[in-house]
Amino acid sequence: MSSSRLSVISLGRAFQLASLVSGICVLTVIIFSINPREDLVAKMTMMIVIAEMLYAFPFAFIISGQFYCNVRNISSVYGIIAIGLWTICFTRHLKMTVHGHEIHPHAFKIYAFISQSIPLLFCIPLYWLKLSVWDPVAEVCRPAVGPGKIDFPLLFIMIIPTLVMITMIIVALVYSIQSMRKMKEIRHSLQLSFADTYGILLYKPIVTVIIWVPMLVVEIMIFMGVDIGKHATYTYLHSVSYLQAVLTAIGFAFLSTVREKICCCCRRKKTAEAYPHLKSSTHSASDYSKMLEESFIRKSSVTMSVAI
Repeated sequence: MSSSRLSVISLGRAFQLASLVSGICVLTVIIFSINPREDLVAKMTMMIVIAEMLYAFPFAFIISGQFYCNVRNISSVYGIIAIGLWTICFTRHLKMTVHGHEIHPHAFKIYAFISQSIPLLFCIPLYWLKLSVWDPVAEVCRPAVGPGKIDFPLLFIMIIPTLVMITMIIVALVYSIQSMRKMKEIRHSLQLSFADTYGILLYKPIVTVIIWVPMLVVEIMIFMGVDIGKHATYTYLHSVSYLQAVLTAIGFAFLSTVREKICCCCRRKKTAEAYPHLKSSTHSASDYSKMLEESFIRKSSVTMSVAI
């Protein structure tokens, strides 16, 4: 294996590990600093991060051979479609809450059914179809259809779903931009940061489109029979798609509400250790005012405790 090819593979696996660590950090903050049972956006954030982690999971460190290629194909197809659907549902939900529209009591169940069932349906054909095969010499997965041939399974299982997801996310993004005036009013009235208003609404769909477009180009090149193994640039572009969970964590860290929640938990822990005789439910007047403010923000669903 050439040194350039080895460096590309190493970079891709480094991105996978970075996404795994970033995803674990985000999930840890959600579970221990926020109550996801009562926060619909927190639940949706967890599902997006889990899908991103599954898409970028470094299976190569634990399995190999054709079984690795099959698992990699399933995780890629499921991850791409699930991330896209959850992002669309997430954007739609924020748009509705910004304008004060009534949220269906079973909204999360509906979102989960849509975002889980459709990816699984696309994964079923992979039991019979092979998008890639194991190369025992290079110890990597290569496209099942050789260079110079049209890869129709890749077209229907990967390219078309990815293209549809990108189109729908762009539509959802345009749909969300219509909320800018309302978001501006809320930002000034509550004195919120840019990340807690515009960022929460636009960050995830924009990042998803930016990452997926290069990946879609690579998939189309493979479909047309181009041997991307000879062009390291295409492989680098595909490896960048593994960074979705990392970028999610970065956007997550910029939310002031999340940082305040973590600091609040740390302060409560220090207070409990210093004054064990005090009940955990004891709060100062300023603490109660903050809690009321957070309650109002949650009802308006603008600065949810967790967002991408």
